[in-house]
Amino acid sequence: MSATTWTGGTSTDITNNANWSNDRPVIGSDVYVSAQATYAMGAGSLTNGNAVVTSLTYDKDYTLDTGTSAADLVVFAGEINLAGSGTVYMQMQDVTTLTIQGGGTNYLLGVSGETMATTVWDYCTGIVNYAYRPAEVGTVAALYKMGTGTLYLGGTVTVLTTVYQKAGTLDSSSAIATFNGYGGVAWQRAAISTMYTGSNHELHYATNGALADFVLQAGAVLDLRDDIRAVTITAGGVAHERSSILDPQGRATWTVGFSMPTGHEIGNMTALELGPGRTYTVVSA
Repeated sequence: MSATTWTGGTSTDITNNANWSNDRPVIGSDVYVSAQATYAMGAGSLTNGNAVVTSLTYDKDYTLDTGTSAADLVVFAGEINLAGSGTVYMQMQDVTTLTIQGGGTNYLLGVSGETMATTVWDYCTGIVNYAYRPAEVGTVAALYKMGTGTLYLGGTVTVLTTVYQKAGTLDSSSAIATFNGYGGVAWQRAAISTMYTGSNHELHYATNGALADFVLQAGAVLDLRDDIRAVTITAGGVAHERSSILDPQGRATWTVGFSMPTGHEIGNMTALELGPGRTYTVVSA
């Protein structure tokens, strides 16, 4: 396995060996884009023909553009670490771990029928657009939203098994199986099919896709006010004291109602708005 650093010593041409510390990348290369590079890296395929790069570390503040056509496609089968504060346009697939840091703006493009990344760690304080534009697609298994920035998740992202949010803003147009919110604010515009668990987290459920189940711990807010369409909560849910359910329009149909843990009282919820003329039964969990 070879390692090479982008130095940009003579130009922006990524196919020129003189711009790399150890010649341009080959299949299996580890690639590092130096913050001290003389010239910015130009658009194009890092491997000059869709070959596999094992890892990429990028911490420069200028624009990184790998191109968006099939001819420019950069395939990463290993890890990507984006740590700059510039703007990144990157097409990728088969990434094991994608880590996003810094305060930049990142446009991460997917490939039809291919996995973008198995695991995404988002520590960004800027903006991440993950397969957000209509023509983009992508698959990811687990997403960890840790930074204070904003993550836009496109509706063509599929097989989102687990989302964990600790901070910042998440705007998701993709269906999610399990959503764990422990800080920050989320706008969910597609169904949560298995479970939502919230603690000190605000979930705006702006979709008519069914919400399977939920656990609202202290500080959690389930807000149904951002859509006018009816929505079904199929497995009920559990609401703790100091949590909130906001449904003043009465959008929700509760298949089995919701419950509270033993010893918790409905009067100690921060807010409970279930719509005009609606009656519900609350039982011990």
